Amino acid sequence: MRKIGLHIRIPHTLLDAARYARDLDLPIFQIFLIDQIARRPLAIDQSMQKQFKQLIAGKVPYVHGSYFINLAHLKQRGKKTLEREIKQAKQIEVPYVILHPGSATGSLTHQDGLEQLARIMNTLTIQERDITFVLENTAHAGKSVGSDIEDFGKLKQLLDHPERLAFCIDTAHAHTYGYDLSTPEQQQEFITVLEKTIGLDAIALIHLNDSFYEAGSRIDKHAVLGTGTIGEQALQSFVMHPQLCTIPLILELPALSSEQERAILQKVKNWHVTKEP
Repeated sequence: MRKIGLHIRIPHTLLDAARYARDLDLPIFQIFLIDQIARRPLAIDQSMQKQFKQLIAGKVPYVHGSYFINLAHLKQRGKKTLEREIKQAKQIEVPYVILHPGSATGSLTHQDGLEQLARIMNTLTIQERDITFVLENTAHAGKSVGSDIEDFGKLKQLLDHPERLAFCIDTAHAHTYGYDLSTPEQQQEFITVLEKTIGLDAIALIHLNDSFYEAGSRIDKHAVLGTGTIGEQALQSFVMHPQLCTIPLILELPALSSEQERAILQKVKNWHVTKEP
């Protein structure tokens, strides 16, 4: 059965997120390693590690790296944050760390940023064998790396072990960058691009998100599923495509009530229910 989960905002402690994942009966869930009220790194001690592991038994957690980590920056902006979050992910035995590639700030060309990203990923995939790093496509233009999916194809050519790197496709990011996902024809064009660049087998996760802004706007703002410019029917069509229909899904919703989140999760689960003839 397909795994469907949710990005959980952590109000205070790691255990808050674990309890919420348990209450929603999520097989997978995603978190930042930041207290999102105090805006500071989470404190994780041995007691918390043990309780977290007990609370999420049978579930798969994903850590999303902080947004200010910039892997394509020549001066490795956010390096200490990245190191801390990798250490914490290993403390709580998280198998996946999702990262935005970043921007080629401080370099002369986009290619410089891509090569810097490759150097860092070559190091991480060798040093950190207990974690699968997952690069996510982004929505921005200019020197941003990884908004144009062709960047990931070029990146794989620069990696010593491309098979050790996985990818996450965010539907809202793809749409607002310029891969219009609002029609089946355009969805198929995008899937063909994915096949030719990174390969569908390398996609470990889909961030199932609607977009507040139009295709090509290059502005990253998520909308409640079904209320944005992609729309519920188009999103359902995309993630239920025969070539994508087994890839795990995580929703990154705007701030909503628990009841609203439950209803949206159930709606997506219902897409996967086989109806009797």
